[in-house]
Amino acid sequence: MKWYIHLIRDLLIFSLSVVFALFLIKINVFERILQSTSEIRFLSVFVAGLFFTSLVTLPVSIVALVELSGIVPLGELVLIGAIGALIGDLILFYSVRGHFSHDFELLSHRPVFERLAKVMHLNMFKWTIPFIGALIIVSPFPDEIGLAMLGIARTKLSALVPISLSMNALGILIIAGFSIIW
Repeated sequence: MKWYIHLIRDLLIFSLSVVFALFLIKINVFERILQSTSEIRFLSVFVAGLFFTSLVTLPVSIVALVELSGIVPLGELVLIGAIGALIGDLILFYSVRGHFSHDFELLSHRPVFERLAKVMHLNMFKWTIPFIGALIIVSPFPDEIGLAMLGIARTKLSALVPISLSMNALGILIIAGFSIIW
C-alpha cells in the first residue's frame, strides 16, 4: 500500500473516533454506566481510567472523571484511575507500537522528515522522543501518540510502566483538581 493511502486511512479513523466520542457524550452513555455502577465505585473509577488512554474514549473519560471527583476521594480516584489507564496504555502500546511506528517510518523517508530524523538520532536528542511521549501521556491528548513515540524510542516495558502510571496519575490529578476548584 502506498504510504499516503495508509496515512489517509489512519487520519480518517482518527476523525471518525472523535465523531464517535462526541456521539457517546451526546447520548450520555457514560453517565448511564456510572449510575448503574454507583455501588461499585472501584469499577467506575477503573473504567474511567481505562478510557483515559484512547482517542475514542478520552472525552467520555474526562467527563466521567469530573463526575467521579465529586463522589470518590481524590487519592482513590487518582490511584485506581491511573492503574486503569496503565492497563489501557499497555494494551495500546502493544497494539499501536508497530502500526504508528510504521506510519512515522514512512513519513521519515520524505525529504523534510529525513533531516528531522537524522537530528533526532543525535545523542543529545535521544531523550527528547520519550520525554515528549511522556508529556503527551500526561496531557489530555490521546495516549496513542505518546505511546507511539515511546515505541519509536524502543522504550522497554520496565520503563513504560512507571512512566505510564505516573503520567496518567498526574493527568487525572490535574483533571480532578480543576473539577474540584471549578
